[in-house]
Amino acid sequence: MEEEPKEKNSPKKMHFSGRAIIRNSKGEYLLVRETDEKGWMFPGGAVEKGETVVEGVVREVLEEAGIDVEITKVICVEHLVTSKEKMRYFFYCVPKDEDQSPKAFSDHHSEEAKWMSFGDLMKIESSPLGWRRSNVTSLVKHIESGGELYDVSVVEGVIAGKNCGQTYPLKKK
Repeated sequence: MEEEPKEKNSPKKMHFSGRAIIRNSKGEYLLVRETDEKGWMFPGGAVEKGETVVEGVVREVLEEAGIDVEITKVICVEHLVTSKEKMRYFFYCVPKDEDQSPKAFSDHHSEEAKWMSFGDLMKIESSPLGWRRSNVTSLVKHIESGGELYDVSVVEGVIAGKNCGQTYPLKKK
C-alpha cells in the first residue's frame, strides 16, 4: 500500500522548555553539571504535558538541583525553528530557603549542583567540560549589569499542549 505524501505545510510541534537562573542573597548562582559529560548549565528542561511553563521550571530545578525556588522575573524568551519549533524561557529565580543545600548526589537528572560566584561562573568556559550552551555568560552578564527583567505574569498562563507530551500542533495559516 502506497503512503500518502505528507502535506508540505503540515503543522509543526511546539516544544516548551525553561531554564532557571537562580541567584542567592550572596550573589552566587546555582548551576548543575549535566549527565553524559554535557557540561554545566542552569537547571531546567522540558515542560510536561498539562504544566505551565512556570510549574515545569520549578519542578525541573527541584529534580536537577534539589532546591525549591520562586520565579520572580522573566529574563528572555527564545523562539527557535529547526526541524522542531521550540520556545525556551529563561527565568530569574531566588531560593525559597537560603539554607537549603543543593543536591549532593548523582542521578539521571544531573551529576551535581552547586552555588558559584560570578567570577567562578565566568571561568567555566575554559574548564574541560565548559558550558552546555553558549548563551549562559551573556544571561548572567545581563543580570549583573542591571539589564531589564520582565514580570512573570507575561508567561504564567502558557501551558504545554494536551497531546504528544510537551508539544501542541500549530495551526495552519
